[in-house]
Amino acid sequence: NERFWEAELHRLRGEIAAQRGGPTGEVEGAFERALEIARDRATLGWELRTSHRQARWLVARGETAAARELLDGVLGRVEEGRDTPDYRAATGLRAGL
Repeated sequence: NERFWEAELHRLRGEIAAQRGGPTGEVEGAFERALEIARDRATLGWELRTSHRQARWLVARGETAAARELLDGVLGRVEEGRDTPDYRAATGLRAGL
């Protein structure tokens, strides 16, 4: 019953669906489920990683405002781990928006 990686599994499902050109609903659903799990469990690291990957997907679809909003919602809450690759990648993406 170990579920530590559950949010990450849903994030990966979203990324795989996006890479293979899956239906928008499938991609969004996987990312949203990952975010829901991460938020319910207060695992900001998983939430940050998922938000960054979902924001990249949104940008690729031309939805920069939604990507900005998503990243702003998570980056503003990060207090520790600002030297991690996930944080740097998310802030780099946000700076380009």
